[in-house]
Amino acid sequence: MFQRRHRFSLRQRARELVWPTMGWRRVGRYFAHRVGRIPGTPHGIAIGFACGAGFSFTPFLGLHFPLSFALAWLLGGSVVGATVGTLVVGNFWTFPFIWVASYELGNFLLGVDMVVDGAAGASLSIGYLLSHPWDVLWPMTVGGCLLGLLAGPLSYFPARWVVQLFQDKRRQRRMAKARARSLPLEEGAP
Repeated sequence: MFQRRHRFSLRQRARELVWPTMGWRRVGRYFAHRVGRIPGTPHGIAIGFACGAGFSFTPFLGLHFPLSFALAWLLGGSVVGATVGTLVVGNFWTFPFIWVASYELGNFLLGVDMVVDGAAGASLSIGYLLSHPWDVLWPMTVGGCLLGLLAGPLSYFPARWVVQLFQDKRRQRRMAKARARSLPLEEGAP
């Protein structure tokens, strides 16, 4: 029912992920509509969104969804809101920035001066990442948890405001349509 008439090839789907043909503004409006139509209270949806946004800063890629679902459920938030929060905040456009920020913050908090092969301040390489995973994962975990604890509450208020605004507008449109249906038109009225 909701499928394309002509399916995209693998190359076209990859291009749509990076740069959608309908434009970023329309994609943003689409996601705002999706968040606004999630069933639940603005508080519950915003709690779920905040959980998803917070867990997107951890370096545990396979666990973002299950961890945000569990925390949202424990806090009485929306699991669908957690899904949206995880996808909006943690995606392949934002992950490089999140990883660098969490790694640098973790090194700063732990007081670690990065030393690679005896050279202080040397850059990370794939070889270093593969041979010393704990030296990278531990600072990313510390920095990512702190950033996630900050991002969660900071994303709650805008998410709640957007959901409340959308739900109020939707309710007003529905009430206007119901009033229009209940008022009979008089004959001869323009």
